[in-house]
Amino acid sequence: MTSSSSPPTTTTESIHPIVFVPALMASELERQTKGKNGKDPPEKVYITPSIGLGLSTPNIALPITWTDATSNDDDDDQSCSLKQDKDDILPVEVLNKIELKCCCSSIPIIDQYSTFTKYFEDEYGEDVFYTFPYDWRRDLNESTDLLLEFLQEVKQKHNGKAAQVVSHSMGCL
Repeated sequence: MTSSSSPPTTTTESIHPIVFVPALMASELERQTKGKNGKDPPEKVYITPSIGLGLSTPNIALPITWTDATSNDDDDDQSCSLKQDKDDILPVEVLNKIELKCCCSSIPIIDQYSTFTKYFEDEYGEDVFYTFPYDWRRDLNESTDLLLEFLQEVKQKHNGKAAQVVSHSMGCL
């Protein structure tokens, strides 16, 4: 007996959004300074071809200053919370591929997640597949708070559908 019905189709409206959180050190970082003329583009500080080849070391040290964020909301509970000051380096995207460009070709140095992200983007589209690059130099509690905020934004964008989180290694925060 054969069935004349066609296989079920999946639309982007019927699936939950997917959020990918990469492993430790698998988010590209850029320095957001404006430069002397105030118009310079951001500078990629991690990871560059020279770092990937082991020819240079990135200058990505965190500030060693802390701000006291004491909570006085409840008179019974006066807790002190120190937060590390921020610098001008921000995560910009998941580490996909780093290539050394020479003459008329490119030599891949690192190919971390390019196949993985391309599959999900091609299969589901950018309106369903999201990446969450994070500053892996910072406190994990801070990154977790940012991830929770991001997941809430995705949920609102998708009419209350919770996202499926896919993570690799330290990406589970």
